[in-house]
Amino acid sequence: MAKPSNWNQLSDEEKYSMATDLVDSMRGHYILGQALAKAIAVMREAEYPEHSNIQDMEMLGEALFNPYYTMYAKTDTEE
Repeated sequence: MAKPSNWNQLSDEEKYSMATDLVDSMRGHYILGQALAKAIAVMREAEYPEHSNIQDMEMLGEALFNPYYTMYAKTDTEE
C-alpha cells in the first residue's frame, strides 16, 4: 500500500482507516520494526542517550514487530 496521491483530499476518518489497516498488516509491522531499529541505533549515538525511551522502544520492537525489528536491530549492531 502506498500513500495515495489524493491523501490531502481524504477525510480524517478515511486517513485513519487506511493508517490502521497498514499498521495491522505485515507491511506495517515490517515498516515499524525497521523504523524502531533504525531510531534506536541513532538514539544510542546521541551525546545524552535517553535510555528509558530506548528501552521502551526495544520492548515495542521485540514484542510487537518481530521478526522484522530483530532483523534490522541485528543488522545495525553488526555494521
